Amino acid sequence: MLRIGLAASKIAKGNIWSYHLAVVIITCLFAIFVFFICSFSIALTLFILSLIFQRFLPLDNQQVWIDIFKTCLIFLGGILGLMALFAIVKNIKLKFKL
Repeated sequence: MLRIGLAASKIAKGNIWSYHLAVVIITCLFAIFVFFICSFSIALTLFILSLIFQRFLPLDNQQVWIDIFKTCLIFLGGILGLMALFAIVKNIKLKFKL
């Protein structure tokens, strides 16, 4: 998460607003990248498991695998969203004038 701030500061070159924009953009792009990689891994794993368990389960259980995949993606999105929010809050630099 600290690397996000370092990369954003190199992109911004002293401008605080572009620094904040760079932090948000870098964090969102990284979260989307991780989401796609993990989604593909989950889909591949569930596909292999469905092939293995095809002999033991009846044929009408195709909807069960889709529901499991949707549930996994919902939890993955929630976890990645919380991590992205934490990374943004950690790297945002706000100065309050009282």
